[in-house]
Amino acid sequence: MLICLRGTNSSGKSYPLYRLVQDYPPLKEVYFPPGRIPNGNKQKDKLVGYNMPGGLFVCGEYSTRTRCGGPDNWGVPIDVMHINFLRDVVKRYPFVVYESFQGSVAKWQQWMELADEHPTVFFQLDTPLEVCLEAVEARHALGPRKNIPLNPKTVPNNWNGAWRIHERYVEAGYDARLMPREQSYETLIQTLKDGGWDPWT
Repeated sequence: MLICLRGTNSSGKSYPLYRLVQDYPPLKEVYFPPGRIPNGNKQKDKLVGYNMPGGLFVCGEYSTRTRCGGPDNWGVPIDVMHINFLRDVVKRYPFVVYESFQGSVAKWQQWMELADEHPTVFFQLDTPLEVCLEAVEARHALGPRKNIPLNPKTVPNNWNGAWRIHERYVEAGYDARLMPREQSYETLIQTLKDGGWDPWT
């Protein structure tokens, strides 16, 4: 089972995964060695995910070292290299969780191909646009680029794009569900357990 959490900037995709890694301590952190990082950065190893109890793999980094969780910390956009990485991971682990924006048609098509190959649940966060905007502005005010004005069109465009992709998944017959922001963690855990995940094995 592959679970993909979807949503725009600051919609809350990372929160349930931070909770998951905190509540169920990883068995091992998994790194790309230098030279094999998706963006070709040979300066240092990149934490790409966690080997979790019960045959679960959580993609991305969720620690106090990062301001934003997930594969954003790999340093590249979500593209074909990430899809190929996931194709490899789903062969090794019965349960995989990944967060993604997927705002473009090209990326949506790549994900459809992956979902055709492997059982996939797409969760769209139901976070209102106003909440996303407030969170992005608050994060920006604390970041290193706080003196550079935000583009007022970016978040609304991304928010609309994420919902359009969700509608496409639904229309195409994929397992695309809404995830309540306020119950995102509980929804994720229940979905994993309904799929057979047992963290104590």
